[in-house]
Amino acid sequence: MNTDFIRSRPPHDMGGVRDFGPIKRDKNEDVFHELWESKVFAINLVLGPQRIHDPQGLRSSIENLDRETYLHASYYKRWLLAIEGALDRTGLVTQQELQAKTTFYRDSPEAQIPRREDPVLLKKLTTAMTTLRPPHHHKSETAPRFQAGDLIKVRTQTTAGHSRLPGYVRGKIGMVQRVHGIHKFQDFSPDGTSLGGPQPLYSVRFEALELWGPSAGTNESVYIDLWESYLQ
Repeated sequence: MNTDFIRSRPPHDMGGVRDFGPIKRDKNEDVFHELWESKVFAINLVLGPQRIHDPQGLRSSIENLDRETYLHASYYKRWLLAIEGALDRTGLVTQQELQAKTTFYRDSPEAQIPRREDPVLLKKLTTAMTTLRPPHHHKSETAPRFQAGDLIKVRTQTTAGHSRLPGYVRGKIGMVQRVHGIHKFQDFSPDGTSLGGPQPLYSVRFEALELWGPSAGTNESVYIDLWESYLQ
């Protein structure tokens, strides 16, 4: 495993990190590999209105998992662990209660699992899942500092909480391709406090050689959306 990555970057910032093996893609891959994954997905939907997670929702609960747990868990296992931790922190279901129920059903596989029908909640969740929300553009009197064609360099700043700035572009030079307008800044401190107000968002093109060095393809590039405060 890449020790530089382990020391310098949060575990969820894995872009561009070597030694994790090839990414295997299956065009016909199922949405859920096992039945329990679909149940975890549904549980998180139902718990959404309960506001059980850290200030920025499931994402922040997952990112707050310890490094070893995060790196060794599968995608939906991270969801499950984050949900369990959030339930315990809020007191809705303690670890002791969860362990007791787990032991009970393991020892009594014939026992019926309780069910509760809630048509109102089902309709609400179905609507939320099938309704696309349009992007929200904010108004600002501040004009974007950069325009299409400008060369920029990405700052090397780090954020203790959540950041949308990938580690592999920090300190790299790219070219602005498009100004998306003013959008809500999505970086947050560990306690969920926003680290800035709405600001210009740009599509920036990076040559693969700039990002990966001589091992990259000569005619390859990467486009990344970056907020203005990331750039100089």
